[in-house]
Amino acid sequence: MTTNPLTRALVPDELDLLTICAEPHLHQALDWPVWDYVERRMLHKGRDARALLFGLGTVKRKNTMESYGFVYPTTWVAPHPVAKEPRDQLRLTVAGLVQLDAPEAHTRVEGVLTVISELADQEATLRPDPTRPVGSSVTWSEVESILRSRFR
Repeated sequence: MTTNPLTRALVPDELDLLTICAEPHLHQALDWPVWDYVERRMLHKGRDARALLFGLGTVKRKNTMESYGFVYPTTWVAPHPVAKEPRDQLRLTVAGLVQLDAPEAHTRVEGVLTVISELADQEATLRPDPTRPVGSSVTWSEVESILRSRFR
C-alpha cells in the first residue's frame, strides 16, 4: 500500500512555499498570488519554487488525469499541478491550508468543513422517490448563512 503524500510532514522549504502562496490572500485580503510572485519570493530565499512545487506530491483522482495536492494552479501538467506561466495563480487547497500555522487558514478550513457537513446532513435526509431523481441544492446565500451561524 502506498503512503498518502498529503499526510506526510512537510520540510521547512515546502512550508515556506505554501506560506508565500497564502499570505497575500489570507493576510492582505488580496486574490491568490500569481506564479511570478511565488517564484520570485522563493528565489530571494535561494530556493527553486518549481522543484518544490513538483515535489510536494499529489493524490491521483480515480478515472481521470487530474490529481489533488496542496496547491491548485490554474494550469495542470498531468499528473502534477505545475504553474508554468507567470500569470497562473496558485491557490491552496484544504490540504495546503491545514499545513499552515495561521489562524486565518484554520478558520477557512473550518468553514469548508462546516459547509460540507451541512450538505452531507441535507443529503442524508433526502427521501428516495421511485418516480424521479431527488437531490438537494444550496444557494450561495444559504452557504453564507451557514457560515455566519457558525462563525459569528
